[in-house]
Amino acid sequence: LVDSTHQITAVASNHWIFVRWSDGTTDNPYAFLVESNRTLTAEFQTAATVTTVALPPRGGTTTGAGPYAIGSAATLTATATNGWLFLNWDGTVTNYTQTGNRNNPLVFPVATDVTHRANFAPVANDFVYNVLNTVPPQVEIIGYVGPTNGTITIPSTIAGMPVTSIASGALWWITSPKVHVPGSVTNIASSSIAAEILEIAAATAALV
Repeated sequence: LVDSTHQITAVASNHWIFVRWSDGTTDNPYAFLVESNRTLTAEFQTAATVTTVALPPRGGTTTGAGPYAIGSAATLTATATNGWLFLNWDGTVTNYTQTGNRNNPLVFPVATDVTHRANFAPVANDFVYNVLNTVPPQVEIIGYVGPTNGTITIPSTIAGMPVTSIASGALWWITSPKVHVPGSVTNIASSSIAAEILEIAAATAALV
């Protein structure tokens, strides 16, 4: 009907994505004023699906997942929950600074269906940690995000759980005068803390 508003919608098939209408408009649905007979063609392009996973789910959220035209750039962003830290994309939790991709946002060209995993870990008193699957639960220190201009003292407990391990890569980059390790720690990975600044509080702690 002339002088009325009409709306059309383009629906893409699986592994395709809507690009534009033949008049250059990218709105979808597309509403326009009918002035005369008119033909509009929807243009589609092959697409791939980008999927994101937040691990653990309570640690944070991700954005940017969805269908993308093949060859276009996808942008994924990880946002940590309060009290948590984004570690990396697709890496490990321990030694997290040396594995995966730490870029955030993560930007990459889309070539095929892909899933990217955002890893998060809790933080307490500037120490990044992992809760071990033990009975009762114990804490493993996997990183540190606090000041480094003085002695760093690792706590003996976090969230009521004993700190028993220092993981590989946890404080390998620290050059502070000393890193004091409490007597509760019984396992210190050999590549976790530089030996020259390591101060062990009890003989029970062992380099492994």
